[in-house]
Amino acid sequence: MKTNASMNPIKIVILEDSNDYREDLENALQPFSDVEVVGSFESYESAKDALTHGQCPHPDVALIDIQMPEVNGIEATAKLKELLPALDVIMLTTFSDKRNVFDSICAGAMGYLLKTDDIEDIIRGIRIVHEGGSSLNGNIAHMVLNMFNSVAPKKKNHDLDDVELSILRQLAKGLQKKEIASNLGVEESQVHYCVRKVCKKLPVN
Repeated sequence: MKTNASMNPIKIVILEDSNDYREDLENALQPFSDVEVVGSFESYESAKDALTHGQCPHPDVALIDIQMPEVNGIEATAKLKELLPALDVIMLTTFSDKRNVFDSICAGAMGYLLKTDDIEDIIRGIRIVHEGGSSLNGNIAHMVLNMFNSVAPKKKNHDLDDVELSILRQLAKGLQKKEIASNLGVEESQVHYCVRKVCKKLPVN
């Protein structure tokens, strides 16, 4: 579990080719004192140049759109994880299809949120991922559950234990993590960590 003992804000970089949405997102994040946007880029190449030449502090979390020119968000995720292994990535996109979700998680994303999500949900996702968890909305959790089920529909060799499977099923039904924690008699943080473990198992399967 990551800690923020010095209470420094979570450093964020945004990779988004839409100038309007990127600016709107920066403005929406500004009122939250525990996050700080340290870089905002329209492409992977511009982000890479700034990070490698010391023009931008190393971020804790990257918010990345999938549809970007030249290097798309999924490729950018893999490349940034190579450059900064400790970086946590959240895909923030309009695409919710299975292929993009799967490829994003395989590339190293630990959160998958939609641009239609409320800013409170995005902030919550940033905090969860930074603390060592994983953030998926209900629709994405349902899709991930279906992916595991498709690996072995007639036998339990999808590598999920009973707790992970229960959490994923409840997320897919739209339950909040606090509700799931209460149902299972565990801390909410444990739910976050279990979802992260599920995301790490998906590429293996």
